[in-house]
Amino acid sequence: MNLSEQYEDAKLELQISPLIDVVFLLLIYFIVTAQIVKKEGDIPFMLPADVPTMEMIDIPVEARIKINPDESVMVEGMTFGPSDRNLRGLVEHIVGLRVMAERQHSPFFVTLDPNKDTKHRRIIDVMDACAEANVKNLTFAKRGS
Repeated sequence: MNLSEQYEDAKLELQISPLIDVVFLLLIYFIVTAQIVKKEGDIPFMLPADVPTMEMIDIPVEARIKINPDESVMVEGMTFGPSDRNLRGLVEHIVGLRVMAERQHSPFFVTLDPNKDTKHRRIIDVMDACAEANVKNLTFAKRGS
């Protein structure tokens, strides 16, 4: 039996259905796995605008000095006893605050808050210390504040 005789009668045809199935499967695979690339024109951005500048507000530096009836002086957690008449530590602290305010171009204020029973001599000692520290703005606190 000759094999070539059997196949001579049969027509050779290309089966296209499985080929179409494979092409569609490959197309679906590439569509699903492909990343969407943004075009350069689709990237949102904002151009700089002409925004008016706001005025700078100077925040003052304030030292509040509390003078107790026992003649102790307190400023920012530091306490100076009644026996310390020249208040050198207070002068150095106030000078430091004044220099800091000058570097920040801010106004510097010192507010004295004496108790109603404080002796005037101690208030004058504190005022002398402020004068030695070259304080220009010295005020007294209102009663009850």
